[in-house]
Amino acid sequence: MLKLEDINQLVVFWINRQRFAIRLSDIRQIIRAVEITPIPNAPEKICGIINLHGTVVPVMNMHFRVGLRGRITDINDRFIIVNASGRVVALRVDKVAEVIYDAGDHFVNAEEICSGLDISGIISSDDGLILIYNLETFLTTEEIIFLDKISEDNHSNEVGIAGSENN
Repeated sequence: MLKLEDINQLVVFWINRQRFAIRLSDIRQIIRAVEITPIPNAPEKICGIINLHGTVVPVMNMHFRVGLRGRITDINDRFIIVNASGRVVALRVDKVAEVIYDAGDHFVNAEEICSGLDISGIISSDDGLILIYNLETFLTTEEIIFLDKISEDNHSNEVGIAGSENN
């Protein structure tokens, strides 16, 4: 169970009209949206893959993750590159809004609401709620197996990724 002191710095992002957050310490970088290469037979929450500085990174469709219909990636979208369940993935979000440095008394631990959620907690603000994702439990077993397969295929590939020298 995460406590307030474990999440003292949060990056807030938007998906549709809802705000979410993740710990700043889980983020590797935030980039503008780039072209996504689809993967055949991927779970629907995995959009595809991108080439990030010569490394193949899977992209998670955050719209599906929160129960919304998927949409085509927009040029104004952002990819948040994170460590989730021991793997590097990109989260496709509508926009990145802000960094919260101290949630203070506005933080509610998710266990106080319901067990088994893939969120760590909630921050209550004057203009609504912000759900805080728990990236340690973010990926499903199916997604982990699929991502491990992608990783194995990528490491066994002797030929470099086309165009990787440009990134």
